[in-house]
Amino acid sequence: MPQNMCRQCGAPVTNLVCEYCGTLRELPKTAANEREALKEFHDILMRQEKKERIKLMKHGYLPDSPDVLVMSGMRMLTLIDTENPADEAVEAAVTRLKAILAKLRASPEEDKQQKAIDEFEQALAEYDIASKKLNKGCTYWSIGIAIFIVVILVILSS
Repeated sequence: MPQNMCRQCGAPVTNLVCEYCGTLRELPKTAANEREALKEFHDILMRQEKKERIKLMKHGYLPDSPDVLVMSGMRMLTLIDTENPADEAVEAAVTRLKAILAKLRASPEEDKQQKAIDEFEQALAEYDIASKKLNKGCTYWSIGIAIFIVVILVILSS
């Protein structure tokens, strides 16, 4: 496949990252190349409509360098809205942050990245709490509606 075509999806690629699937045109050789690719990936991500942004967060470029992974995680933190935990884009950002965290934990430089790991874990814990509150609230609403319907049916059948 020519160098200007994405090796993953076949779409034309003019820069480092495919705008359609988030795959790198070629593997970065240095951490500086990874930073440049990450910046481009996030620029593409922010230009996309929500549906495409979700797809890119789930399947797009994820760096290998621990320092660049931390940068990527920091960008994901800005997309995690604990006030709206059921939003698909928020869920995709959480999934991506979990993948970043897994790569950081597997890194031989994990000790150097511990502050970021702690911050990412805290953000995920806050998201989990918000998500559980939402689910609990939905359960109470469902039970309340079911009771209301039963009462109405009992009244109507009398």
